[in-house]
Amino acid sequence: MAVADHQTTGSPNTFSRVDTLRSPKLTAIVADVLRRSIISGELAEGANLPPEPELMAQLGVSRPTLREALRVLEAESLIRPRRGSRAGAEVCAPSVEVSARYMGFVLQHDGVTVEDVLQGRRVIEPPLAGLLAATRDDTKMKLLREALADEEALIDKPVEFGQASIRFHELVAELAGVHSLTLCVRQFNWVLGRLTEVVSVGGTGNTRAHRSHVKFVKLLETAKPDEVRDYWQRHVDEISDELLRQWTGEKVIDLFA
Repeated sequence: MAVADHQTTGSPNTFSRVDTLRSPKLTAIVADVLRRSIISGELAEGANLPPEPELMAQLGVSRPTLREALRVLEAESLIRPRRGSRAGAEVCAPSVEVSARYMGFVLQHDGVTVEDVLQGRRVIEPPLAGLLAATRDDTKMKLLREALADEEALIDKPVEFGQASIRFHELVAELAGVHSLTLCVRQFNWVLGRLTEVVSVGGTGNTRAHRSHVKFVKLLETAKPDEVRDYWQRHVDEISDELLRQWTGEKVIDLFA
């Protein structure tokens, strides 16, 4: 199939034409042209796509083909329809939540257990804590202390504390500076976050978890990276075991409970 250059040129709302052939692949090509502009940032989050007649003219496609391509992007959460008088669909940036939700669907379909997800967390998070210890600076320490304060304010609210605890763990991973692994941690924690809406350690368990986070931050100031890593390993193991004790036997991931 002959296709024009897919790279957009000129203004952010100008797209290269594609050949109007009667083929199911054309919808995918049109979706890809628009997707490239969103993923690359050429179309910024919150911007409007041009109105349908303008897009049809720019891309050289029919209304049915364009609308089908837009439905693909909407299903991917890359655009959302505008209601009312504002023209065009709104552009949405790719999000961790969308990728984590789909990962959760795959895990549930495959019959993966909560224990398996927690094991992934045990494997990934401690080495990142060690990397953070090796690269700590005043800015990172300030962010961690602020997260501790936010967490402490929610210690008597089981669900909210669980979410704040997850955010603290994500911050530790983020500050380690390995973006790809940070994404994995956030995906794991999104799945676990859906579980903490129903199940939370609560009470003295929250207090212990918070004290462990406080001690972790203190260790970062003076301890060697391997000592910080080992401490975070013990902490992750402890909270994982605590969560697992709340279920009898294996529990398969269920995002629809």
